Amino acid sequence: MNMLKMFFLSRKLALFLLVAIIASVLVASLVPQTFITPAAKMQNWRADNEWLVPIADVCGLNHVYTAPWFAVFIALALVSLSLSLIEQFRAALRRTFKAAPLPESGGSRIRATEQRIPATMRRHGYLLLSRTASWRFVKNPWGYWGNFLLHAGIVATIAASLLVALTQQRGAIILVEGVPHQAGEPWESEEHGLLTERLSLPYSVRLDRLKLEFRKDNHVDQVASEITLFPENGGDVRRLTAAINANLTYQGKRIYQSNDYGDVFTLEFTSADGGTHREKLLLLHPAGLDKAGYGDFDFPWLKYRLSTKYYADADKKLITSPDRLLVLRIMENNRELGRISLKNGESGRLGNYLVRLTAVEKWSKLIFVHVPGMPLVFIGFMMIVLGIMLNFFTPPREFIVARDGDGFLFFWRAEKFADFYADEQEVILKNIETEQA
Repeated sequence: MNMLKMFFLSRKLALFLLVAIIASVLVASLVPQTFITPAAKMQNWRADNEWLVPIADVCGLNHVYTAPWFAVFIALALVSLSLSLIEQFRAALRRTFKAAPLPESGGSRIRATEQRIPATMRRHGYLLLSRTASWRFVKNPWGYWGNFLLHAGIVATIAASLLVALTQQRGAIILVEGVPHQAGEPWESEEHGLLTERLSLPYSVRLDRLKLEFRKDNHVDQVASEITLFPENGGDVRRLTAAINANLTYQGKRIYQSNDYGDVFTLEFTSADGGTHREKLLLLHPAGLDKAGYGDFDFPWLKYRLSTKYYADADKKLITSPDRLLVLRIMENNRELGRISLKNGESGRLGNYLVRLTAVEKWSKLIFVHVPGMPLVFIGFMMIVLGIMLNFFTPPREFIVARDGDGFLFFWRAEKFADFYADEQEVILKNIETEQA
Protein backbone atom coordinates (compact mmCIF):
# COMPACT_ATOMS: atom_id res chain seq x y z
CA MET A 1 0.00 0.00 0.00
CA ASN A 2 2.86 2.36 0.85
CA MET A 3 4.52 1.65 -2.50
CA LEU A 4 1.25 2.39 -4.33
CA LYS A 5 0.92 5.65 -2.43
CA MET A 6 4.49 6.65 -3.30
CA PHE A 7 3.79 5.77 -6.95
CA PHE A 8 0.83 8.16 -7.10
CA LEU A 9 2.80 10.84 -5.26
CA SER A 10 5.82 10.59 -7.58
CA ARG A 11 6.73 13.68 -9.54
CA LYS A 12 7.25 11.64 -12.71
CA LEU A 13 3.64 10.42 -12.67
CA ALA A 14 2.31 13.91 -11.90
CA LEU A 15 4.39 15.37 -14.75
CA PHE A 16 3.27 12.63 -17.15
CA LEU A 17 -0.42 13.17 -16.34
CA LEU A 18 -0.05 16.94 -16.65
CA VAL A 19 1.61 16.59 -20.07
CA ALA A 20 -1.00 14.01 -21.14
CA ILE A 21 -3.93 16.25 -20.23
CA ILE A 22 -2.36 19.31 -21.88
CA ALA A 23 -1.60 17.22 -24.98
CA SER A 24 -5.23 16.03 -25.05
CA VAL A 25 -6.49 19.61 -24.96
CA LEU A 26 -4.02 20.50 -27.72
CA VAL A 27 -5.28 17.61 -29.86
CA ALA A 28 -8.87 18.77 -29.31
CA SER A 29 -7.90 22.23 -30.56
CA LEU A 30 -6.10 20.92 -33.66
CA VAL A 31 -8.40 18.07 -34.69
CA PRO A 32 -11.98 19.12 -35.54
CA GLN A 33 -14.40 17.98 -32.84
CA THR A 34 -17.54 16.33 -34.15
CA PHE A 35 -19.94 18.22 -31.94
CA ILE A 36 -18.85 21.76 -32.80
CA THR A 37 -17.77 21.20 -36.40
CA PRO A 38 -20.39 21.42 -39.18
CA ALA A 39 -20.88 18.15 -41.05
CA ALA A 40 -19.63 19.62 -44.34
CA LYS A 41 -16.40 20.85 -42.74
CA MET A 42 -15.90 17.51 -41.03
CA GLN A 43 -16.29 15.69 -44.34
CA ASN A 44 -13.75 18.01 -45.95
CA TRP A 45 -11.31 17.41 -43.10
CA ARG A 46 -11.69 13.64 -43.42
CA ALA A 47 -11.15 13.86 -47.17
CA ASP A 48 -8.01 16.00 -46.73
CA ASN A 49 -6.55 13.83 -43.93
CA GLU A 50 -7.26 10.27 -45.04
CA TRP A 51 -4.11 8.96 -43.32
CA LEU A 52 -5.29 10.37 -39.96
CA VAL A 53 -8.93 9.28 -40.17
CA PRO A 54 -8.40 5.64 -39.01
CA ILE A 55 -6.34 6.84 -36.03
CA ALA A 56 -8.92 9.49 -35.17
CA ASP A 57 -11.77 6.98 -35.35
CA VAL A 58 -10.04 4.36 -33.20
CA CYS A 59 -8.67 6.80 -30.60
CA GLY A 60 -11.64 9.16 -30.56
CA LEU A 61 -9.60 12.21 -31.55
CA ASN A 62 -12.75 13.84 -32.94
CA HIS A 63 -14.44 13.70 -29.52
CA VAL A 64 -11.56 14.00 -27.07
CA TYR A 65 -13.54 15.17 -24.06
CA THR A 66 -15.88 12.16 -24.13
CA ALA A 67 -13.18 9.60 -25.00
CA PRO A 68 -12.52 6.87 -22.36
CA TRP A 69 -8.75 7.49 -22.29
CA PHE A 70 -9.28 11.17 -21.46
CA ALA A 71 -11.45 10.15 -18.48
CA VAL A 72 -8.69 7.73 -17.37
CA PHE A 73 -6.07 10.51 -17.46
CA ILE A 74 -8.29 12.76 -15.37
CA ALA A 75 -9.12 9.97 -12.90
CA LEU A 76 -5.42 9.15 -12.35
CA ALA A 77 -4.62 12.83 -11.93
CA LEU A 78 -7.45 13.09 -9.39
CA VAL A 79 -6.05 10.19 -7.33
CA SER A 80 -2.52 11.61 -7.43
CA LEU A 81 -3.59 15.14 -6.50
CA SER A 82 -5.95 13.91 -3.75
CA LEU A 83 -3.08 12.07 -2.03
CA SER A 84 -0.92 15.16 -2.44
CA LEU A 85 -3.75 17.23 -0.95
CA ILE A 86 -3.72 15.06 2.18
CA GLU A 87 0.02 15.64 2.55
CA GLN A 88 -0.49 19.37 2.09
CA PHE A 89 -3.17 19.36 4.80
CA ARG A 90 -0.87 17.60 7.24
CA ALA A 91 1.98 19.98 6.44
CA ALA A 92 -0.23 23.07 6.92
CA LEU A 93 -1.59 21.69 10.21
CA ARG A 94 1.91 20.97 11.46
CA ARG A 95 3.28 24.37 10.48
CA THR A 96 0.35 26.16 12.09
CA PHE A 97 0.18 24.50 15.48
CA LYS A 98 3.31 22.44 16.10
CA ALA A 99 5.99 24.11 18.21
CA ALA A 100 9.12 24.75 16.22
CA PRO A 101 12.50 23.58 17.57
CA LEU A 102 14.62 26.26 19.14
CA PRO A 103 17.39 27.39 16.78
CA GLU A 104 20.92 26.79 18.06
CA SER A 105 22.22 30.25 17.12
CA GLY A 106 21.36 33.54 15.49
CA GLY A 107 18.95 34.92 18.07
CA SER A 108 18.79 38.45 19.49
CA ARG A 109 19.03 38.75 23.29
CA ILE A 110 16.83 41.40 24.91
CA ARG A 111 16.16 42.17 28.55
CA ALA A 112 12.35 42.18 28.83
CA THR A 113 9.56 41.25 31.22
CA GLU A 114 7.42 38.21 30.54
CA GLN A 115 4.19 40.23 30.74
CA ARG A 116 5.06 42.81 28.08
CA ILE A 117 6.19 40.51 25.28
CA PRO A 118 2.75 39.06 24.29
CA ALA A 119 1.15 42.51 24.34
CA THR A 120 3.82 43.94 22.03
CA MET A 121 3.54 40.99 19.69
CA ARG A 122 -0.23 41.30 19.48
CA ARG A 123 0.07 44.98 18.65
CA HIS A 124 2.19 44.05 15.65
CA GLY A 125 -0.23 41.36 14.47
CA TYR A 126 1.58 38.32 15.90
CA LEU A 127 -0.57 35.61 17.49
CA LEU A 128 0.62 33.28 20.27
CA LEU A 129 0.11 29.79 18.84
CA SER A 130 2.14 27.67 21.28
CA ARG A 131 3.72 28.12 24.69
CA THR A 132 5.89 25.30 25.99
CA ALA A 133 9.56 25.69 26.81
CA SER A 134 9.50 28.57 24.34
CA TRP A 135 6.89 30.86 22.91
CA ARG A 136 5.85 30.83 19.27
CA PHE A 137 4.26 33.96 17.83
CA VAL A 138 3.03 33.87 14.21
CA LYS A 139 1.77 36.62 11.96
CA ASN A 140 -0.62 35.55 9.18
CA PRO A 141 -0.79 31.86 10.22
CA TRP A 142 -3.47 31.34 7.54
CA GLY A 143 -0.68 31.80 5.01
CA TYR A 144 0.45 28.26 5.86
CA TRP A 145 -2.76 27.06 4.19
CA GLY A 146 -2.07 28.68 0.81
CA ASN A 147 -0.57 25.56 -0.76
CA PHE A 148 -3.38 23.45 0.69
CA LEU A 149 -6.05 25.69 -0.82
CA LEU A 150 -4.15 25.78 -4.12
CA HIS A 151 -4.06 21.98 -4.24
CA ALA A 152 -7.68 21.75 -3.05
CA GLY A 153 -8.75 24.03 -5.91
CA ILE A 154 -6.84 21.93 -8.44
CA VAL A 155 -8.40 18.74 -7.01
CA ALA A 156 -11.88 20.30 -7.16
CA THR A 157 -11.29 21.40 -10.77
CA ILE A 158 -9.96 17.98 -11.78
CA ALA A 159 -12.87 16.25 -10.00
CA ALA A 160 -15.33 18.52 -11.77
CA SER A 161 -13.62 17.81 -15.10
CA LEU A 162 -13.99 14.09 -14.49
CA LEU A 163 -17.65 14.55 -13.58
CA VAL A 164 -18.17 16.61 -16.74
CA ALA A 165 -16.38 14.04 -18.90
CA LEU A 166 -18.56 11.24 -17.52
CA THR A 167 -21.94 12.94 -17.30
CA GLN A 168 -22.05 15.80 -19.82
CA GLN A 169 -24.81 15.85 -22.44
CA ARG A 170 -24.78 18.13 -25.47
CA GLY A 171 -26.97 18.41 -28.49
CA ALA A 172 -27.13 20.86 -31.39
CA ILE A 173 -30.08 21.49 -33.67
CA ILE A 174 -30.53 23.57 -36.79
CA LEU A 175 -33.79 25.48 -36.85
CA VAL A 176 -35.49 27.13 -39.81
CA GLU A 177 -37.85 30.00 -39.04
CA GLY A 178 -41.35 28.72 -38.40
CA VAL A 179 -40.44 25.00 -38.57
CA PRO A 180 -40.52 23.28 -35.15
CA HIS A 181 -37.99 20.67 -34.10
CA GLN A 182 -40.09 17.98 -32.44
CA ALA A 183 -39.08 16.42 -29.13
CA GLY A 184 -37.19 13.18 -29.76
CA GLU A 185 -36.10 14.07 -33.28
CA PRO A 186 -32.40 13.41 -34.05
CA TRP A 187 -29.86 16.06 -33.21
CA GLU A 188 -27.81 17.67 -35.93
CA SER A 189 -24.84 16.67 -33.74
CA GLU A 190 -24.61 15.35 -30.19
CA GLU A 191 -22.20 13.89 -27.64
CA HIS A 192 -22.50 12.55 -24.12
CA GLY A 193 -20.34 11.23 -21.30
CA LEU A 194 -19.55 7.58 -20.60
CA LEU A 195 -22.11 7.32 -17.78
CA THR A 196 -25.02 9.01 -19.51
CA GLU A 197 -27.23 8.57 -22.55
CA ARG A 198 -27.90 11.08 -25.31
CA LEU A 199 -29.62 14.28 -24.30
CA SER A 200 -33.39 14.29 -24.73
CA LEU A 201 -35.62 17.35 -24.67
CA PRO A 202 -39.13 17.16 -23.15
CA TYR A 203 -40.33 19.92 -25.48
CA SER A 204 -40.42 20.97 -29.12
CA VAL A 205 -38.44 24.01 -30.25
CA ARG A 206 -39.47 26.51 -32.90
CA LEU A 207 -37.39 29.38 -34.26
CA ASP A 208 -39.70 32.37 -34.49
CA ARG A 209 -37.11 34.89 -35.62
CA LEU A 210 -33.39 35.15 -36.24
CA LYS A 211 -32.43 38.66 -35.17
CA LEU A 212 -29.20 40.12 -36.51
CA GLU A 213 -27.75 43.47 -35.48
CA PHE A 214 -25.04 45.07 -37.61
CA ARG A 215 -22.28 47.60 -37.04
CA LYS A 216 -21.68 50.56 -39.32
CA ASP A 217 -19.15 48.52 -41.32
CA ASN A 218 -21.93 45.96 -42.06
CA HIS A 219 -20.33 43.28 -39.90
CA VAL A 220 -22.57 41.36 -37.51
CA ASP A 221 -22.61 42.86 -34.01
CA GLN A 222 -25.11 40.56 -32.28
CA VAL A 223 -26.93 37.34 -33.10
CA ALA A 224 -30.09 36.27 -31.30
CA SER A 225 -32.66 33.55 -31.84
CA GLU A 226 -36.18 34.16 -30.59
CA ILE A 227 -37.59 30.71 -29.88
CA THR A 228 -40.75 29.11 -28.54
CA LEU A 229 -40.71 25.92 -26.46
CA PHE A 230 -43.74 23.63 -26.53
CA PRO A 231 -43.74 21.12 -23.61
CA GLU A 232 -44.76 17.56 -24.48
CA ASN A 233 -47.02 17.33 -21.42
CA GLY A 234 -49.07 20.30 -22.57
CA GLY A 235 -47.67 22.75 -20.00
CA ASP A 236 -47.11 26.45 -20.45
CA VAL A 237 -45.52 27.55 -23.71
CA ARG A 238 -42.29 29.49 -23.12
CA ARG A 239 -40.87 32.18 -25.37
CA LEU A 240 -37.15 32.80 -24.88
CA THR A 241 -34.26 34.51 -26.61
CA ALA A 242 -30.86 32.87 -27.02
CA ALA A 243 -28.05 35.24 -27.93
CA ILE A 244 -24.29 35.05 -28.28
CA ASN A 245 -22.58 35.95 -24.98
CA ALA A 246 -25.92 35.83 -23.12
CA ASN A 247 -26.64 33.01 -20.68
CA LEU A 248 -29.99 31.25 -21.06
CA THR A 249 -31.04 28.40 -18.76
CA TYR A 250 -34.30 26.47 -18.92
CA GLN A 251 -35.19 23.33 -16.92
CA GLY A 252 -31.59 22.77 -15.90
CA LYS A 253 -30.20 23.00 -19.42
CA ARG A 254 -28.19 25.84 -20.89
CA ILE A 255 -29.14 27.04 -24.36
CA TYR A 256 -26.41 28.67 -26.44
CA GLN A 257 -26.62 30.60 -29.67
CA SER A 258 -24.08 29.17 -32.08
CA ASN A 259 -21.95 31.18 -34.49
CA ASP A 260 -23.59 29.20 -37.30
CA TYR A 261 -26.58 30.98 -38.85
CA GLY A 262 -27.67 32.28 -42.22
CA ASP A 263 -30.26 31.78 -44.96
CA VAL A 264 -32.12 28.73 -46.29
CA PHE A 265 -32.76 28.62 -50.03
CA THR A 266 -35.49 26.30 -51.25
CA LEU A 267 -34.80 25.15 -54.80
CA GLU A 268 -36.90 23.16 -57.24
CA PHE A 269 -34.95 21.18 -59.85
CA THR A 270 -36.91 19.94 -62.86
CA SER A 271 -35.20 17.57 -65.30
CA ALA A 272 -35.91 17.19 -69.02
CA ASP A 273 -38.18 14.21 -68.39
CA GLY A 274 -40.31 16.18 -65.90
CA GLY A 275 -38.82 14.70 -62.74
CA THR A 276 -38.73 17.17 -59.83
CA HIS A 277 -36.42 17.41 -56.83
CA ARG A 278 -36.85 19.92 -54.00
CA GLU A 279 -33.83 20.78 -51.87
CA LYS A 280 -33.16 23.20 -49.03
CA LEU A 281 -29.68 24.72 -49.00
CA LEU A 282 -28.44 26.10 -45.69
CA LEU A 283 -25.69 28.65 -46.24
CA LEU A 284 -23.74 30.63 -43.65
CA HIS A 285 -24.48 34.35 -43.53
CA PRO A 286 -21.99 36.51 -45.47
CA ALA A 287 -19.43 38.39 -43.42
CA GLY A 288 -20.22 41.67 -45.21
CA LEU A 289 -21.87 43.27 -48.23
CA ASP A 290 -19.01 42.39 -50.55
CA LYS A 291 -18.56 38.92 -49.02
CA ALA A 292 -20.45 35.74 -49.82
CA GLY A 293 -21.75 32.80 -47.84
CA TYR A 294 -20.57 29.50 -49.31
CA GLY A 295 -21.63 25.87 -49.39
CA ASP A 296 -21.02 22.71 -51.43
CA PHE A 297 -23.65 19.99 -51.76
CA ASP A 298 -23.77 16.46 -53.13
CA PHE A 299 -27.17 14.98 -53.99
CA PRO A 300 -27.68 11.33 -54.97
CA TRP A 301 -29.78 12.33 -57.98
CA LEU A 302 -27.21 14.87 -59.24
CA LYS A 303 -24.14 13.51 -60.98
CA TYR A 304 -21.93 16.51 -60.17
CA ARG A 305 -21.26 18.62 -57.09
CA LEU A 306 -23.41 21.71 -56.60
CA SER A 307 -21.27 24.64 -55.50
CA THR A 308 -23.18 27.63 -54.13
CA LYS A 309 -22.68 31.09 -52.72
CA TYR A 310 -24.98 34.01 -51.96
CA TYR A 311 -24.79 37.72 -51.27
CA ALA A 312 -26.89 39.51 -48.65
CA ASP A 313 -28.05 42.06 -51.25
CA ALA A 314 -28.16 41.56 -54.99
CA ASP A 315 -27.18 45.24 -55.45
CA LYS A 316 -24.63 45.14 -52.60
CA LYS A 317 -26.10 48.25 -50.98
CA LEU A 318 -28.00 47.14 -47.85
CA ILE A 319 -26.87 44.31 -45.56
CA THR A 320 -30.43 43.84 -44.25
CA SER A 321 -31.95 43.66 -47.71
CA PRO A 322 -34.42 40.79 -48.32
CA ASP A 323 -33.24 40.71 -51.95
CA ARG A 324 -30.70 37.87 -51.74
CA LEU A 325 -28.65 36.80 -54.74
CA LEU A 326 -27.91 33.06 -55.03
CA VAL A 327 -25.20 31.80 -57.39
CA LEU A 328 -25.24 28.11 -58.37
CA ARG A 329 -22.50 26.21 -60.16
CA ILE A 330 -22.22 22.60 -61.28
CA MET A 331 -18.66 21.37 -60.74
CA GLU A 332 -16.81 18.32 -62.03
CA ASN A 333 -13.81 18.27 -59.70
CA ASN A 334 -12.43 21.80 -60.25
CA ARG A 335 -14.05 22.32 -63.66
CA GLU A 336 -17.18 24.46 -63.91
CA LEU A 337 -19.87 22.92 -66.12
CA GLY A 338 -22.60 25.52 -65.64
CA ARG A 339 -23.57 28.60 -63.66
CA ILE A 340 -26.75 30.50 -62.83
CA SER A 341 -27.70 33.45 -60.57
CA LEU A 342 -31.16 33.62 -59.00
CA LYS A 343 -33.21 35.87 -56.78
CA ASN A 344 -36.29 34.76 -54.88
CA GLY A 345 -39.01 33.64 -57.32
CA GLU A 346 -36.69 33.52 -60.33
CA SER A 347 -35.81 30.48 -62.41
CA GLY A 348 -33.21 29.52 -64.96
CA ARG A 349 -31.45 26.61 -66.58
CA LEU A 350 -28.47 24.92 -64.96
CA GLY A 351 -27.08 22.04 -67.02
CA ASN A 352 -29.96 19.66 -67.79
CA TYR A 353 -32.19 21.12 -65.07
CA LEU A 354 -34.60 24.00 -64.84
CA VAL A 355 -33.98 25.52 -61.42
CA ARG A 356 -36.41 27.75 -59.55
CA LEU A 357 -35.74 29.55 -56.27
CA THR A 358 -39.06 29.24 -54.46
CA ALA A 359 -38.31 30.58 -50.96
CA VAL A 360 -35.65 32.26 -48.84
CA GLU A 361 -35.80 31.81 -45.06
CA LYS A 362 -33.46 32.20 -42.11
CA TRP A 363 -31.85 29.43 -40.06
CA SER A 364 -29.95 29.27 -36.81
CA LYS A 365 -28.05 26.65 -34.84
CA LEU A 366 -28.74 26.26 -31.11
CA ILE A 367 -26.76 24.18 -28.63
CA PHE A 368 -28.41 22.56 -25.60
CA VAL A 369 -26.07 21.57 -22.77
CA HIS A 370 -26.55 19.67 -19.52
CA VAL A 371 -23.28 19.69 -17.55
CA PRO A 372 -23.76 18.97 -13.82
CA GLY A 373 -20.15 19.60 -12.79
CA MET A 374 -19.63 23.15 -14.03
CA PRO A 375 -20.36 24.96 -10.71
CA LEU A 376 -17.61 22.88 -9.06
CA VAL A 377 -15.17 24.03 -11.76
CA PHE A 378 -15.73 27.69 -10.80
CA ILE A 379 -15.46 26.85 -7.09
CA GLY A 380 -12.14 25.16 -7.85
CA PHE A 381 -10.86 28.22 -9.71
CA MET A 382 -11.86 30.45 -6.78
CA MET A 383 -9.95 28.19 -4.36
CA ILE A 384 -6.89 28.28 -6.61
CA VAL A 385 -6.97 32.09 -6.71
CA LEU A 386 -7.43 32.26 -2.91
CA GLY A 387 -4.52 29.87 -2.40
CA ILE A 388 -2.27 31.99 -4.62
CA MET A 389 -3.31 35.14 -2.76
CA LEU A 390 -2.51 33.55 0.61
CA ASN A 391 0.87 32.40 -0.68
CA PHE A 392 1.97 35.74 -2.09
CA PHE A 393 0.12 38.37 -0.04
CA THR A 394 0.05 36.84 3.45
CA PRO A 395 3.33 34.95 3.91
CA PRO A 396 3.65 33.83 7.57
CA ARG A 397 6.36 35.30 9.81
CA GLU A 398 7.17 33.92 13.24
CA PHE A 399 9.09 34.71 16.41
CA ILE A 400 10.42 31.97 18.70
CA VAL A 401 11.03 33.45 22.14
CA ALA A 402 12.98 31.55 24.83
CA ARG A 403 14.10 32.63 28.29
CA ASP A 404 17.82 33.25 28.67
CA GLY A 405 18.87 34.17 32.21
CA ASP A 406 17.37 37.54 33.08
CA GLY A 407 16.37 38.18 29.44
CA PHE A 408 14.92 36.51 26.38
CA LEU A 409 16.27 35.22 23.09
CA PHE A 410 14.24 36.22 20.00
CA PHE A 411 14.49 34.17 16.80
CA TRP A 412 12.68 35.49 13.73
CA ARG A 413 11.99 33.81 10.41
CA ALA A 414 9.75 34.40 7.40
CA GLU A 415 8.16 31.66 5.29
CA LYS A 416 8.75 33.74 2.13
CA PHE A 417 10.32 37.06 1.14
CA ALA A 418 12.48 37.29 4.29
CA ASP A 419 14.52 40.20 2.92
CA PHE A 420 11.36 42.16 2.14
CA TYR A 421 10.10 41.87 5.75
CA ALA A 422 13.50 42.16 7.49
CA ASP A 423 12.72 45.67 8.78
CA GLU A 424 9.66 44.31 10.61
CA GLN A 425 11.89 42.24 12.91
CA GLU A 426 14.07 45.24 13.77
CA VAL A 427 11.04 47.46 14.52
CA ILE A 428 9.45 44.92 16.87
CA LEU A 429 12.66 44.21 18.79
CA LYS A 430 13.32 47.93 19.13
CA ASN A 431 9.80 48.49 20.48
CA ILE A 432 10.25 45.74 23.04
CA GLU A 433 13.55 47.23 24.19
CA THR A 434 12.02 50.72 24.40
CA GLU A 435 9.05 49.53 26.44
CA GLN A 436 11.29 47.79 28.93
CA ALA A 437 13.56 50.80 29.40
